Amino acid sequence: MEAYIKTLEPEVGSVWHGDEMKVKVKGEWKWLWNMMDEKTRFQLVSMIAETRETQDAKRTFRKSKEVAHKKPKLVVTDGLQSYKGAFKSEFYDRQQSVKHVADVALESGMNNSIERMHGSIREREKVMRGLKSMETPFVEEQDLSITTSSGHIRDLRERHQRRQRELRLREIINGSP
Repeated sequence: MEAYIKTLEPEVGSVWHGDEMKVKVKGEWKWLWNMMDEKTRFQLVSMIAETRETQDAKRTFRKSKEVAHKKPKLVVTDGLQSYKGAFKSEFYDRQQSVKHVADVALESGMNNSIERMHGSIREREKVMRGLKSMETPFVEEQDLSITTSSGHIRDLRERHQRRQRELRLREIINGSP
């Protein structure tokens, strides 16, 4: 299933939310970095890192662009300095086509969607009593459960199947095997 999901191209919106949270892996604290699309709630990236440095934020932004096959118009994050440096490196251009809203206060509610997702992750982590390794399927399972609950993957799968049928019909009509 994971291999199939990686072949799909999500239709994400133009506002992305990024955040990081502490998780326990093999009894040691690590950082789980996430990037989520606001419109579809599609989880673009979920990765575990040792630190929460600028290079980790850069990887999160870079992988998000790779998954989405585009840049957003707005990235919303908390006030972590790592995001600011990474944003300049990954999104900045002279036209300032991508904006960054940082220093989001908890009261503003601007990052509620990803904070809510982190609450779900925390509940799952408690049940699992932490993560057993850095390669645990937990992150992928969480990604799958969030994206399928929004119906996004189902829609992508249906569109993919429809496209495959159309291509097959064209082959039949044109006399190809």
